[in-house]
Amino acid sequence: MTSEAVDAAGARARLDATVRRERGRLIAALAARLGGPGAVDLAEDVAQDAIVAALETWAYKGAPDDPGAWLAVVARRKAIDRLRRSARHTGFDPDAPPTDLD
Repeated sequence: MTSEAVDAAGARARLDATVRRERGRLIAALAARLGGPGAVDLAEDVAQDAIVAALETWAYKGAPDDPGAWLAVVARRKAIDRLRRSARHTGFDPDAPPTDLD
């Protein structure tokens, strides 16, 4: 095995352990911050997107010092991106409750 393959395998193992440990907390925290209808579905979707991003990134750059925090930040940013895209397509609703993700 090359050192690149070993690094990728190590990053994958670290991601697997992190996902098992952090996934529930990550989804709960995101859903609480997002609130409103569909919050849990959106939280699950962006958590999965963050995991895919970790698979793509950690294999080459290595796992971060705090992988749970990395996943949380990436998932939160992906949620913000989705909400912004959705707002652009559906228009602005001034009566919608505020969503403070920062």
